[in-house]
Amino acid sequence: MQQQEGDNTVSMQPEFLEHAQINPAMEQMFQAMSTMMMQVNHTNQTLMTWLTNQSTGATTSQQKDSRIRPRSFSGLPTEDVLAWLDHFDNVASYHEWHDERKALELRTVLEHVAATWFIQQPEEIKQNWTYLREQLIQHFANNDVTQTALQQLNNLRQQAHEPVAQFAVKMKQLLLRVDPNMKETMKLYFLLPRLRHDIYRRVRDQGPTTFQMAVQIAQRIEAPDYIDLSQPMPPTNNNIQKTIIEPTAGPMDIDVQNAQFSTKKSLPDRDSHGKPRCFYCNGYGHVKKYCRKLAASRHHQNAQIQLADAASLAMEQGNSQAGR
Repeated sequence: MQQQEGDNTVSMQPEFLEHAQINPAMEQMFQAMSTMMMQVNHTNQTLMTWLTNQSTGATTSQQKDSRIRPRSFSGLPTEDVLAWLDHFDNVASYHEWHDERKALELRTVLEHVAATWFIQQPEEIKQNWTYLREQLIQHFANNDVTQTALQQLNNLRQQAHEPVAQFAVKMKQLLLRVDPNMKETMKLYFLLPRLRHDIYRRVRDQGPTTFQMAVQIAQRIEAPDYIDLSQPMPPTNNNIQKTIIEPTAGPMDIDVQNAQFSTKKSLPDRDSHGKPRCFYCNGYGHVKKYCRKLAASRHHQNAQIQLADAASLAMEQGNSQAGR
């Protein structure tokens, strides 16, 4: 038996064919196996076709849209060269242009006054994107744009929930508009005070020397897992326990200690039998409050006072009678 479909051929050796003719069950089994092999082959072809289409589709999706091009720049006073350069950089990032490609593409988008200016530039500047960018800004940036950017820069502040990266982009654009050749020290002068107060102090303490370094430090500080080593560590359980066991003596504690010391000092001495000593007669067995000698002395003093009062009264009465 021999069966063929397309390029797939299933053949049987003569001895098997003889057995198949003799045994119908074997013939049916070989027919079923042939059908199964054709189905497997068809499934494999379908799978390979699908994989090829998927690969082609992925390659097509990764291709850049050639219709996305930078808009033209004429160099007129009504145009903002800094805003146009931002637009040009965005398109260049989309197409992944390197600096040499940027310099070549710039020739195709300059018109009128800007095209005339480009023709007059030396060849070494035409091929260097960094110099081209600086020369474009110096030649076509007007004073109104610079003054507006400076005013916006003075009013710029990082908001409470604004990420550092987003704030740094706005700051960098304004700095470029104010002075494309601004030194790093001036950039830091504008950047640091305009950061959030909690971030500004920590960035300043680490002493960054460039704008990018300050931005990187600020991004680390705003991260949720940042630990400020300059701040005191929170008290641990051991510190709390030590504070409770060994309290620090305050002014009130000192007064209490003095009062307790004075009380102990004022207590009377006692003899071997535990009897207190009197502070008045120095005798043991009683205290000053119940001292009989003190009571007798006070009684005698009172009697002397009463006698003196009586004598004074009698003298006054005698003098009054003599005067009559």
